[in-house]
Amino acid sequence: MQIDTIPGATVMLGAPEGWDPRVDGVECNVLPAIYDGQRFVSQWQPTPDEVAAIFAGAPIHLHVYGEGHPPVALSVGPVPGRERRSTPAAEEG
Repeated sequence: MQIDTIPGATVMLGAPEGWDPRVDGVECNVLPAIYDGQRFVSQWQPTPDEVAAIFAGAPIHLHVYGEGHPPVALSVGPVPGRERRSTPAAEEG
């Protein structure tokens, strides 16, 4: 998955304090996000190979780094050129 800039981004999240890619295993890039005071929403684009794998039935994995697991949600954004069907809050319903 590739980080994408979500329209209306209000914050740019960076690596947590003390993050070391040699120790933590991956680079932690800047992540544009919308923050509404309760949750962050970021946008990701699958690569063509990932799209093909998802279409073939491959699951999507969520990786959370750290000692605990915060509440999370996954949703599908709008199709480019079409209006969004619902908001993340409505999807959590």
